[in-house]
Amino acid sequence: MIELSDAGQHRLDRLAELLHVRVYRDPGVIRMDDKAGRIVRAIFDAYAAKPQLMPVRFARRAVEDGVARVAADYVAGMTDRYCQEEHARLFDPRMEA
Repeated sequence: MIELSDAGQHRLDRLAELLHVRVYRDPGVIRMDDKAGRIVRAIFDAYAAKPQLMPVRFARRAVEDGVARVAADYVAGMTDRYCQEEHARLFDPRMEA
């Protein structure tokens, strides 16, 4: 079994604390995380309400596997960029459908 030395564990603990203070609790990061959650939720809700908004192979699966499961799977597989583009396509009236 491998384990950290006391000094190594101390360094790891200090790094974890630094990450919490400087990254995880940073107001900008918290705002971005909140915005991402709203975007993902809006896309999921749109697909759950209208499965035909998803690609055909997913919309067909929704009949058998349930629309919530398929919508969740589809959204979970999105990259950040694709998720943002899909949100704009679904909700920005200036975008083509």
